Amino acid sequence: MTQDTSAVSGLGADWSDRISPGSLPDGRPVWEINRHETEFLYSEIFQQDLYFRRGIALPSQAIVFDVGANIGMFSLRVNASWPDATVFAFEPSPICAEALRRNVGAAGMQAHVMECGATSKNGSSVLTFYPGYSILSGFHARPEQDRSVLRESIRDEANRRGVSKWLTDAALDRMAQQKLGEPLHLACAMRTLSSVINEHHVPRIDLLKIDAERCELEILNGINAAHWPLIQQVVMEVHDQDGDVLAEILNILNQAGFKVAHEQQADGSEAGLFDVYATRN
Repeated sequence: MTQDTSAVSGLGADWSDRISPGSLPDGRPVWEINRHETEFLYSEIFQQDLYFRRGIALPSQAIVFDVGANIGMFSLRVNASWPDATVFAFEPSPICAEALRRNVGAAGMQAHVMECGATSKNGSSVLTFYPGYSILSGFHARPEQDRSVLRESIRDEANRRGVSKWLTDAALDRMAQQKLGEPLHLACAMRTLSSVINEHHVPRIDLLKIDAERCELEILNGINAAHWPLIQQVVMEVHDQDGDVLAEILNILNQAGFKVAHEQQADGSEAGLFDVYATRN
C-alpha cells in the first residue's frame, strides 16, 4: 500500500481516537468512525451494489480511482470481487483517511491512499467535516440543506418504525444537529486527477467512481483532454440542487465518448441526487 498524506488536519493530537474497530454485517473486521455510517455504506455498496449497475464491471487486474473514499467501503467492495485490482483511493479528511489506510491495509489490497481532495487545479481548500455524519462532509457544504437531508432521513426512519407522530419539527431539528455534530473546518490538499495520472504513470482507469458532495463537476474539469481516453467507465453521484449540474456533467461524458445513463435516487428528490453510469460506446 502506498500513502500520500499531504493534508493538514488542525485537529489536535487525539483525533485518531475517533476511529474504533468494528465488524461488517458479513463478519469482516472494519475500522470505523460512526457505526450508523458503516451500516449505511455497507447496505448501499455491498447489499444494494449501487455502483455496479447498468453494465458496470471490471476486468482482471483493473485500475480503479475511488474519489470520495471515506473509510474505504467501495475500495473493499472492489477488492472482494476483484482481488487483483489496484485502487487509488482519494479522501481529504485525515480522520477518514486514517480509517481508510487501516481498512485497505488489513485487507492486504493493492492501494494508493491519497489524502487529498480531487478538483480542477492543484492547491488547498477548506473541508467542512461533520464528525457525526462524515459522508455529508464537503468543500461546498450547505449546512441548512445538509440538516434538511438528515431531517428527512430521520423522519423516514421514524415512519418505518411507526413513531413519527411523536416527532415535532423542533425535535427533528435537534436530532439532525446532534447527528451531524459541531462541524470542523479542515485545511486539505487538493489534486487534479490528471496530476495523479501523470505522477503515477497510470496507463488506464477501468473505473472512475466519484462520490464527493457537490465537487463532481470540478473533478471532471481536472481531467486533461489527453487523459479522457484512458478512462473506460465512470460511476458517480451527482448533486443537482440548482438544476444545471447534471446536464453539464452528462454533456462532458457524452463529448468524451461515453454511453451515459442516469437515474434519480429514490430518496433524493428533495436533495437533487442522481446516479450516473457511463461506459464506452
